[in-house]
Amino acid sequence: LDTQIAEKRATAMEKAKKLVSDVFAAEKSVDDDLLERANRIKESEQSIVDANKELAKLEEEKEKLKEQYGITGEETEEMLPAEYKMQRDELTRYGEPYHQVIKEAKDIIAEEQKIISAIEVERLKTDPMVETSKQAEELLASAEEEIAGMVLDAAVENLKEKAEEAK
Repeated sequence: LDTQIAEKRATAMEKAKKLVSDVFAAEKSVDDDLLERANRIKESEQSIVDANKELAKLEEEKEKLKEQYGITGEETEEMLPAEYKMQRDELTRYGEPYHQVIKEAKDIIAEEQKIISAIEVERLKTDPMVETSKQAEELLASAEEEIAGMVLDAAVENLKEKAEEAK
């Protein structure tokens, strides 16, 4: 009987550990995913900073170009020298990929923030670790009840045997 009780307890304990371990692994996976998304946001933010630096350099080049051609800003487009307009437009085209990088990075940031928020809202609704701990406790309590039943059955059987012997 002692070995049966020990086996029953060990089996229940293993099941409880497995249950908690599986939920912990799932939660760690979600944590890892959130961390990966946060890193993607940081990388996108850095891309925006880098692209803005390049755009600022291009704006500086445009300002130098204005100075070189003596452009005051009061001129109409038609009054500007053709060579100036060509060089200015070329600098503007150089900036287009940087504007695209910024747009894409902002889209990534918005999407990742949306996903992170949704995950966090779902996590607030339930706490799997608390629920799993309760399930593990119930599993162990159930095993103890079975063990108590086994002991009671063994005691009843023992009393019956002694009663038979006494006859």
